[in-house]
Amino acid sequence: MSQAANDLSEKVVPLHRPIPMTEAERSAKYRARKKLKGLSRKKRDAAKPVTKAITRDGQKPVTETVTQSVTPAVTTPVTPSVTAPVDLIALRRDIQDWTKLHNQVDRLRTGREPYNPRFVFFLVGVGFFVLLAYSAVG
Repeated sequence: MSQAANDLSEKVVPLHRPIPMTEAERSAKYRARKKLKGLSRKKRDAAKPVTKAITRDGQKPVTETVTQSVTPAVTTPVTPSVTAPVDLIALRRDIQDWTKLHNQVDRLRTGREPYNPRFVFFLVGVGFFVLLAYSAVG
């Protein structure tokens, strides 16, 4: 049984999907592409590959090919804000008190109990039994 599983797994072709780039990698790739485009426009007639000259702190210029490298993030990381702990039991009681108070205010405004949709089903049931009793008598 395990031999059959191994035979099937050998025929599976793995999917090679590129790893998503971070914002820093994407911006570095964009800057490198822009630099290459600018250098290629300046040296269109040149037969040698596109390179750039780099000076490092007073040393002689070094010619390097432009490569894609990861630069540090441009944006600063967001630090989570510190929040005070919340007593959930007290919060639930406050919400219950608030809803009781506002239900009472609504009742005082309308002068009666709020509409109860279950009352309709009660009336339909009573009507059914009244008709059933009427048909049994008649």
